[in-house]
Amino acid sequence: MKKKVFIGISLMLLLTGSLGYSLPVMYEIKVYPLPATEYVKIQFFQQIGNVEDVEVKVYDVNGKEVKQKISYEQKTVLNLLKEVRLDVTTLKSGIYLAQIKYQNNYFTSKILVE
Repeated sequence: MKKKVFIGISLMLLLTGSLGYSLPVMYEIKVYPLPATEYVKIQFFQQIGNVEDVEVKVYDVNGKEVKQKISYEQKTVLNLLKEVRLDVTTLKSGIYLAQIKYQNNYFTSKILVE
């Protein structure tokens, strides 16, 4: 039996307020399950706006964009957890890279499709 793995990405940003002070903001993103057969979930553990503002592009190992359209499934827990669902049923088995964009911040994660 194969194990499913979770990949998490943390990124700390400094946001500058109107008075010139900076506040650190931590974005934590989890991408799972890996390997995926039907879908990949992308979870944001930070208060974000609408998940419709999240853009995801998927690239094969040669750098060719193979998927851009994603289905949005917004799940909120205590207003801190948001989730986006990526359908991978049209992708062949293999390794892909997902480029996740939110508010001009880019995150890259490996996706393994079975």
